[in-house]
Amino acid sequence: MEDFFRAVQSTCSRSAWSRGVELARADAVTGERSEDSECVLRVTAPGNMMARVVTLYLDDEDWECSCHGQEDVCDHIAAAVIALRRARKSGQDLPKSNSEIGRLRYCFASGAERKSVSFSRHIVSGNRTELLKHSLTTLATAPSTLEIWAFCCGS
Repeated sequence: MEDFFRAVQSTCSRSAWSRGVELARADAVTGERSEDSECVLRVTAPGNMMARVVTLYLDDEDWECSCHGQEDVCDHIAAAVIALRRARKSGQDLPKSNSEIGRLRYCFASGAERKSVSFSRHIVSGNRTELLKHSLTTLATAPSTLEIWAFCCGS
């Protein structure tokens, strides 16, 4: 892990590394899965409703991020590596966020005699699933995650 950490840090610009440190400190990184030498993590910047997916290939000292930024190492990759290293030092396989992060689920249903299709959107967080009662635009412009949950799901 230390060699991988140093490889990312040495490739990263100072500004991206600094933003990565801020994201890691802001509890923005959640580990999704770890298989052999591949780790998949989600990085959600405060105020941003979309998580970036970061995949780290530890044995190959390679990485990728769904943000497709201009830099070889973006702030999401830096944050993921910092959080993963911290988790491993504390005996965890992957970092865990204390923030509740929801996912959007689309549910499709066929109409009478299969001549029509309808769908509904739900927010899924842990074991909890709630119907999304408002538009995605409303969800995107809500000021905080807690307000989003309460506003969209009536909690």
